Amino acid sequence: MDIESLKQGANQGAGISMEGTWEIIQGKSQGVTPGFTVKDKKGNSYLIKFDPPDYPELATGAEMICTKFFHALGYNVPENYLIRFKPGKLVLSPKATTRDAIGRKKPLTEQNVKEMLAKAYQDAEGYHRAIASKFLSGQPIGPFLYYGTRSKRHLSP
Repeated sequence: MDIESLKQGANQGAGISMEGTWEIIQGKSQGVTPGFTVKDKKGNSYLIKFDPPDYPELATGAEMICTKFFHALGYNVPENYLIRFKPGKLVLSPKATTRDAIGRKKPLTEQNVKEMLAKAYQDAEGYHRAIASKFLSGQPIGPFLYYGTRSKRHLSP
């Protein structure tokens, strides 16, 4: 793979539309950093993931780099785009939901969004840096598991 292909990774287009607003349709309930699912003006869905407030560029930088390498190694990875935006770009859908700590679905509120954004890095100009991860086509089959993927015979020396 040449350098240009490695830089492009799985990305096929220009990424999330920066025109207009993004409609928040779901809260992100897994992982360490806050986030949510949005739809842009083109109707594409993206998972927006942030850096922790005390560590700008940590999570977003690592994910951008690792996604490119995993794509080069042949893994099926999402299109990831590095974005910078102000909170006013976000509009909450009245149908938006999230899950609580034990997995129960509940409405996502403006207060929830404010709390999520408070846990994300924001620069001196009021911008958030984030990853816009485009949803892969197809039907999800479940989250990645760190166990149960190999028989015990493969685990012993």
